[in-house]
Amino acid sequence: MKFGLGPYWLDDDDPYQRFREMAQQAWLAQECAFDSIWTGEAHFTGHCPHPFVPAAALAVKVDSLRMGVLCQLGLVHPAYVAEDAVTLDNISNGRTILAVAPPWRPEETSGYGLSSQDDASRFAEAVQVLKLSWAPQPFSFTGRHYCIPAHLKANVAALGQELVSLTPKPAQPSIPLWAAALPHTLPVAIQQRLPLVGLPWQEMEELAHLFNEYRAGAGSLPADHIWALARVTWVAKSSQEAKEAVESSLPLLARAWAKMLGPHAVSEAQLMGAAIFGDVDDCIGQIRRYQQVLGINYLICFMALPGIPHSHALRAIELWGKAVISEFRMAAFPRQIRERFLADVYGWGRELAPQLQEV
Repeated sequence: MKFGLGPYWLDDDDPYQRFREMAQQAWLAQECAFDSIWTGEAHFTGHCPHPFVPAAALAVKVDSLRMGVLCQLGLVHPAYVAEDAVTLDNISNGRTILAVAPPWRPEETSGYGLSSQDDASRFAEAVQVLKLSWAPQPFSFTGRHYCIPAHLKANVAALGQELVSLTPKPAQPSIPLWAAALPHTLPVAIQQRLPLVGLPWQEMEELAHLFNEYRAGAGSLPADHIWALARVTWVAKSSQEAKEAVESSLPLLARAWAKMLGPHAVSEAQLMGAAIFGDVDDCIGQIRRYQQVLGINYLICFMALPGIPHSHALRAIELWGKAVISEFRMAAFPRQIRERFLADVYGWGRELAPQLQEV
């Protein structure tokens, strides 16, 4: 079981301070055994329009976390996205993961002069372009929306060929490419065998249907195939403390995400029903439930909750790493050994969060 932190959308409420908080939380996540840190893309909302930029900045501050980017595919030319991804992959020394989704809102599509009716078909072509772009050999592509290189006489005369090669190439053999678990992305994910990522606002029943349909369509999959889930998460030393924190934050989060997601927006009650929160045992039990129903092996934890002080988020991240992640990393160990690890080896008396320097 692996764990990520995020995705972070830099909002319009003091983004300068938000970025510094994100950097501190990324550093702490690395110290507390998280596997990845995530940034997300949103346009014309005050949120982060270009997630590769903060991901690259974070990549030089943390040296072991993978850099996950949740990217909207189909707003700009996919070759441009491919180049951004390989640039990040080289900066991070081969630690990039790219999770893709079609644009969330018609306003974003129209803002780029495109028709939202073509989002699904542009998405399908863009996925193909990404995979061709990262391959070692030159390529060409001809589709309804994209033609690479463009079939112009001037291009043929200048280049002498109808193939291109995007450079640089990824630092890893190929950048892991995941797809948001949505009905209109499922055919592409099955065809290209892209791992699915359940989104923070999706209910378990919807995800179970999508995951099962994917399994039926994809056929035999490797044992290490990724089944990912993003969730609002919060852990505290008591269930009541965690519940109060989530209840105070979710109205703000629901309003922020309504602005960002448009027709995909969900209610505060839906977010509450999908969130993972409570004391350590509560959270472990809820994660195991998702493992049983969905078969997840990667959980992306959204813990930068609005309205909750940064210092509280740091303590929640640390508690999650020390108590929740360690439970899954040491699952084969007897409980007495795990408890002793928490009490003695990791040092419950030594908290990392108050020792944070400017990162």
